[in-house]
Amino acid sequence: VNTPSEDMVLPTDYCGIKSGKEVDKSDVFEVFYGELKTAPMINDAPLNLECKVVQIVETGKGHDIFLGEIIQAYAEEKFLTNGIPDITKMKPVFFSMNDNNYWKIGEHIGKAWSIGRDYKKE
Repeated sequence: VNTPSEDMVLPTDYCGIKSGKEVDKSDVFEVFYGELKTAPMINDAPLNLECKVVQIVETGKGHDIFLGEIIQAYAEEKFLTNGIPDITKMKPVFFSMNDNNYWKIGEHIGKAWSIGRDYKKE
């Protein structure tokens, strides 16, 4: 799983538009291989997750769901804070299927597993 950054959105979209049958997309990004040596990962992506498929769920609608185990995570030091991936440094791009748009992360709105402690149903 390659997580592209904002500055990678044009070549990322190009790879989504073009079929591998039409054009050789292997020169769009410089790639490397991890421990499993099976799937290419994008060198410039701020975060890459090397996964092993553990289950394929057939939906019956023309698309399958792949469940994977993360074997290794790869991130350059410049995208980390105290050894942990920093979303503000990575500036990841997200693709929204419902409106076919790319989005970037907004501002911090709360600490997970913390802000809900004071919740009371009215």
